[in-house]
Amino acid sequence: MNIRCFLIAAMILFMAGQIAAQKSDAKKDLTFKVGGVKIITPAPSDDFVEVGDDNRSKLEVLAPERNRLISAFLEKADLQNLIDGKDPAMDRYALVEISRGAEYADCSADNFKEVIAEMKNSFGELIAQSFKESEDEINRKLKELDLKDVSLGEAKQLGSFFSKKNAFSFGLMTTVKNGEESKNMIVGGVIVRVKLRLIYLYLFAEYKNEESVKWLGMTVEKWTDEVLKINK
Repeated sequence: MNIRCFLIAAMILFMAGQIAAQKSDAKKDLTFKVGGVKIITPAPSDDFVEVGDDNRSKLEVLAPERNRLISAFLEKADLQNLIDGKDPAMDRYALVEISRGAEYADCSADNFKEVIAEMKNSFGELIAQSFKESEDEINRKLKELDLKDVSLGEAKQLGSFFSKKNAFSFGLMTTVKNGEESKNMIVGGVIVRVKLRLIYLYLFAEYKNEESVKWLGMTVEKWTDEVLKINK
């Protein structure tokens, strides 16, 4: 993956060879062992493809060290560009993660209510703290790579897209700068309770106008509904 695209993708995600296309059974490909239980993570939409077992490790660096990457999705065109050895735009991509420290912990309905209540009451404070921790982690990685011209702008809250019985969403926007170039990115994050486990869904998109936010909110909610439905 081109280092510029890689860093842009990695930096946005920290705020909360080739890749071969997979052609085997989709349900089998998207079933993962999470905290001792099997969870299915469907694609956010038909435009996305899961990268597959052999290549997912190449994208693990996109997740904060405190989380484990479960599945990763790229748009079909980006996946094909990677296969052809070209630069992927990564204007849209998605990831599913779980906290390493809580992967095997059961989350009851009451536990989830408490988590969401805390999120609603302290959303700004929690996001600021998480962003600061992520920024420190990013700076360390950039220092290790001796890359000083890449920077992350201040995160702006977009509020919550929706709140459901077993899911709570939040939106953020930030600017990633690489030298003289910059890119505005938005992320729809969702905390989802499935099979007594808390997983995190992240959908990323380049911000172009208000339609970008509408697409993000609509797509991430449909994705969440599908995750909840398929894992009943």
